[in-house]
Amino acid sequence: MDPPNERLYKSNMNALSPVDRIPIYNLYGEQDELPDVLHCETIEARAVRHDWRISAHRHAHMHQFLLVRSGGGMARLDNRQIALAPLTVINVPCRAIHGFDFEPHTGGWVVTVPMGMLEPSSRAFSAVTGVLARPGHATGTPMLASFFETIAAEHAGLAFGRASALRAAAHLLATQIARLLLDGDEEAASVGGASVLRRFEALIEQNFRARWRVADYAAALGMSATHLTRLTNAEAGMSASALIEARIMREARRELAYTTLSIAQIAYDLGYEDPAYFSRVFSRATGLTPSQYRSRSNGEIALPQPT
Repeated sequence: MDPPNERLYKSNMNALSPVDRIPIYNLYGEQDELPDVLHCETIEARAVRHDWRISAHRHAHMHQFLLVRSGGGMARLDNRQIALAPLTVINVPCRAIHGFDFEPHTGGWVVTVPMGMLEPSSRAFSAVTGVLARPGHATGTPMLASFFETIAAEHAGLAFGRASALRAAAHLLATQIARLLLDGDEEAASVGGASVLRRFEALIEQNFRARWRVADYAAALGMSATHLTRLTNAEAGMSASALIEARIMREARRELAYTTLSIAQIAYDLGYEDPAYFSRVFSRATGLTPSQYRSRSNGEIALPQPT
């Protein structure tokens, strides 16, 4: 059992005890970073060891892309249930809760990338990472499936320039999947205020822990804070500051429900210098103190006894 007030770290996809909440997994034991440029394995290589069921978990420092080649099943992605079919693509940002119930003999690939590799290296790639900051799914193409297969072959080999090839492949894969996610997002395809709102939400995903102010987001979007708030009120019915706070509070609820971090640790993790102030903000937003919310969630999210 992990000591109190620490994150739950276990080797990747081990069985959960009945009293564990959603844990944070690493692929390689207690290491926070991948020992390779990226990791690529088949769905069946991992899932067959667990009777084709991967319990709900999340990763603190890694981003995953999954493509189903054959078979199917169901995926849990945060609070959504997603039917899996051939060519389904799943985008799993770090900290997103995810789990899978695969049909036996489902085929496909999982590519795991350290978060550092997806940090914006240019304004153009920042747009890609902004799209990928939210969990999502899309229907892929045979060409994308072939590219997953190419990455798998490169990862398994020892050819000259392997590391450079894998880094380039990770960026190309991220871009291709971001395109698919945008193609399936009616809001992102729209123009005017809805388009700005989509970009604003993507920036929030990237920067809410850094406690960016409305003015910081507005500057990144090339407008004034007043104009940004006018747009968010029109498109979302909420001020820009309220949207930022809502995202922070959603993460606070996740941390309280799914980790054993102390309330003070959660406050600091979310950029609050004063845990007492964080508690007041949380109480105002939810009607419960952080302790009350954690106590109420305790029985609701315990995983069932294995049968």
